[in-house]
Amino acid sequence: MTLLIGALFLYPCFENSKIAVIGENSYEWIVSYFATVIGSNVVVPIDKDMPIQEIYSITENSGVEALVYSNDYCDMAEELQTLNTKIRCYFNMKDTMRFILTSYVQ
Repeated sequence: MTLLIGALFLYPCFENSKIAVIGENSYEWIVSYFATVIGSNVVVPIDKDMPIQEIYSITENSGVEALVYSNDYCDMAEELQTLNTKIRCYFNMKDTMRFILTSYVQ
């Protein structure tokens, strides 16, 4: 299952990209982290307790192209979408797992 989740970041559109990961400690967080690194990308781990303005600043200054977040941070991701024009893809850890599993396991 870990390889299926990691498949998302092996697509050519994510080659050598900076991908931010935010969420509570969980299996999905670890898989997202390692999937990013294995896929020849740079992971930008973000402290889950950081204020939205600092998260915005980090993502802008580091050139993050994708954000992976857990269910607890849906509101933060939506707010960040309104502030940030550089992030082009937002992935909920649970929804991304569901998408990949339904797309590749059938």
